[in-house]
Amino acid sequence: MKTLLSRFGLICAIAMLGIFAVTGPMMVRGWWKLRALNLTFPAYTQALLPRDYKTAYAFGSSEFGKATSYEEFVKALGTAQERLGDLKSVKQGRTIVNGEGSTPGWVGRITADQTYARGQVGLLYEFHWENNRWSLFGFKELRVRQVSTLATCNFRRASVPSENVL
Repeated sequence: MKTLLSRFGLICAIAMLGIFAVTGPMMVRGWWKLRALNLTFPAYTQALLPRDYKTAYAFGSSEFGKATSYEEFVKALGTAQERLGDLKSVKQGRTIVNGEGSTPGWVGRITADQTYARGQVGLLYEFHWENNRWSLFGFKELRVRQVSTLATCNFRRASVPSENVL
């Protein structure tokens, strides 16, 4: 009986090493991508706070640039500020990174609450790994604590149903 248990333990240990050998590198890559996204998002939002829209727009992916002009981007962000007042803060919520390989295999999604002088807007941001950096693919409104007219940018083609998001 003792021999049977030790053989079973050895088989389990070998199986666990095999699983780790296969999934370990993917987990490490995922962790590095998550870390990179958690550095990119605050840099993006730091451009939004003082209305530095040129810098914020530069975070956009090539697909974002094709689908959303700079003028549309500024209008979408400016409309919310006209309606709700100055943007005071952006609080990053849940972050999820999925993918494998290289472009376009990695997608990062972040929920965030943007607090304005007269209200709060919950947004979902989507970033794509492009040219060895995270680039904004689009964003959409999830909830509003006061009526806003913040437009959705580049989620016309995205397949992220709001009721199943994060």
